[in-house]
Formats: sequence, structure tokens, C-alpha cells
Amino acid sequence: MTTNGKEENGHRKPQVPFIGTDEIIKLEELIDRGGVTSIYGGAIYRGTINNPIGLLAQRIIWGNRHLAKYFRIETDSAPDSDTKYFMDEEFCNQVRKAAHDYWGYYTKSILTGDAAHGQEIVDVALKYIQHDALSAGTVVAVKALKTPSADDIVGKSAKETQFELEQAEEFRKRFFREYHVMDSLRHPNIIRTIGMIDKTPLGDCIVMEYIEGEPLKKLIHPDAQFPPQVFSLERSLDLVIPLADALHYCHQRKIFHRDIKPGNILLTKEGTPKLFDFGICKDYGDASQTMVGSTLGTPSYMAPEQWDSHLTPVSSKTDVYALGMTLVEMLAGAPLYAGENIAVISKEVLDVNKPHAKRIPELIPACSPRYGALIEGMIQKDPKVRLDMEAVLTEAAAIRAEKAYVA
Repeated sequence: MTTNGKEENGHRKPQVPFIGTDEIIKLEELIDRGGVTSIYGGAIYRGTINNPIGLLAQRIIWGNRHLAKYFRIETDSAPDSDTKYFMDEEFCNQVRKAAHDYWGYYTKSILTGDAAHGQEIVDVALKYIQHDALSAGTVVAVKALKTPSADDIVGKSAKETQFELEQAEEFRKRFFREYHVMDSLRHPNIIRTIGMIDKTPLGDCIVMEYIEGEPLKKLIHPDAQFPPQVFSLERSLDLVIPLADALHYCHQRKIFHRDIKPGNILLTKEGTPKLFDFGICKDYGDASQTMVGSTLGTPSYMAPEQWDSHLTPVSSKTDVYALGMTLVEMLAGAPLYAGENIAVISKEVLDVNKPHAKRIPELIPACSPRYGALIEGMIQKDPKVRLDMEAVLTEAAAIRAEKAYVA
């Protein structure tokens, strides 16, 4: 077992045993999903849960303290916090020790045959584990954030080092924010978050449900040497309706994704779309990658209010715009501003009094006027006249039901 301890006044504090990261999750392989794994200095791995009680302990430490009752640990009645207990070393150690003891009793009971005694001790914790489908052997996806180490910045100037560390800290904050946002969401079209593990050899990790599938981006652009794959009008509606429903669910909870794009939508083997990547931004430099800094988003899918916050605050309609741009790419095989650099895109998009240079009837001639009007309404530059997500969901469902999508 892993232990920790610190020197204090020349004496070593009593060690608090706890479940080591490698004992909680067994990593099996790097998942290659056409660029989706390429987060800031990290990747997505497939793994299996070895110790569900250890994972439950991590959930408690990372703010889900109402779960502490499963370890028979009392907490105050304040709402869950994303930082309070993680910063409380005494509480964290109490949870870690409880997890260590519970798991030890449980495994010992299996080995000695005294299952009744072991089950009595861990029954409450296991009841939660089983309810949340987190039994040992469950396959999961592990999203790791590897921030720069001391070795990575050797030889760099003080200015470069400072910039790199600031960027790393910013990404780490967004990573933690993503965990707490996703942990609060339960929707069939949003990838479910299972837990958070900190300070692993891979860096900080978010544990998520494992989905067999491919990102929408890879399905549209499977190979740079061949033309893109264009979705049928019917299939595009079958995808955009559940995605709109998932985003409407988020918006009702005052959560705005702000980075909807084909690379952040995963399609399962059955063809079900799943949203992910709430808050992590990638490298920057071209129109297909997420920008870092005060401007957040991916240029090809960013609404005017993301380019210039003085126009109007980012809102739920910002996600409507990005979903509309994603829909255009599904049907046309390329973003509306394919091949343009960031300066050209920003100039074009920020001219809110001028419609987009490319119109839907020209890009997607097979599209019915009604379906075209829906897409145009989603990508209006002025958020005041842009459709809201509820209107998108209602009209898309009606067009699909009436088969009113073909010109």
C-alpha cells in the first residue's frame, strides 16, 4: 500500500495509509481517436477499475462529501464544494484511511472465507458502488493532464518558464472545472464522469465512462487524402436533435459548453452522439484548435460574442451558433470558413451587420428551404435574432417527423 507522511518539528507524523492510484485504476492502452486524445500535454487511456472503494474515496476528496456517509464519516450540512475538502488535509487523510481499512477488511474476508464480517463492514460503501455501476473490472476511460515538470523547463529563460507555468496552472484549473461540471450532469447524450484522481504518474486524471466509438470529426474527415464524408439530411437531424436536447439540459442548469465542434462529439458504435470536453482547451494557432487566453473556443465554430465580449455576453445562444456550424460541416463536408486563417474568420464573423458570405442554399442545395432556414437561424451573427436551443430542438424534431428536410 502507498503511504504518506511529513516531517514536523524533527518528528515524522504518523503515516496515513491510503489506496495508491495504480491500485484504483489499471491502465491498459492509449486510445487513439483521431486527435481527440491530444489534450494539453496529456491523453485518454482505457483502463479497468481495480478498487472501487478507492475511487469512491477520491470522489469524496474531490468535493462529493455527501458520499462520506458511505464511510460513516460525518460532515457539515453545507453544499458540496469543489475545493473545501480537497484543501483539508485532515479530512482527506480520514477518507483515505477509511478507504484503506474498508478495502483491507473486504479483501481479507474474501481470502479467509469470513465473508459475513467483511461484507458487514463494507456493505454501505459497496451499495453505493453497485448502484453507480462502479464494480471492480468496469472498463473506464481515463483523461490525463500532464503539466510541465521541472525537467521540461530546464534551459528556458525566466520569462519562458513563467509563461509555461502560468499556462499549465490555467489548464489545470480548467481541468478541475471540467470535472465538477461533468460530475453534475446526467444525460444520455453526455459522457458520464465517474471520478477524479490527483497526483498520479500521468498527472491529474478524470475517470469517465468508456465509449466504443469515434469522434464526429474523424467520421467527417477519415483521411486527408480522400474527400470528406457528408452526412445525409435525415442522419444529420438524428444527430442534432439529441445534441440539442443535451445542450438544452445544460443550459437549464446555467452551464454553457462554449466549445461545441465535431471533435468534441463522440458517436458510439450504435450511432448515438455523446458530448464531452467541458472546459479543457487545446493548443492554439489555427482555426481547428481551441484558443487559449481571454478568448475561449475554436475559431471555425466561435460566435461573434466569443471573439468580442463587448458585443454581448456569452450565453446559451453561443452553443446554438457552434452547433449550427457543426451541422453545416456535417452536411457540406467542411466548416463554413474552411481554409481561412484566424484573422480572416474574426473579421468576417465580427461584421454582425453583414450575413455570412456563404449561404446555406449554395452550400447544401439538397436541403429544403425549411431546414435551411433552421440552420440559418442557428448561425445568425446577432444573438438577438439567433434561435435559442429550445426553438432549435422543437423545429428540428418537427422537420424530422414531417420528413420536411429534402428540397
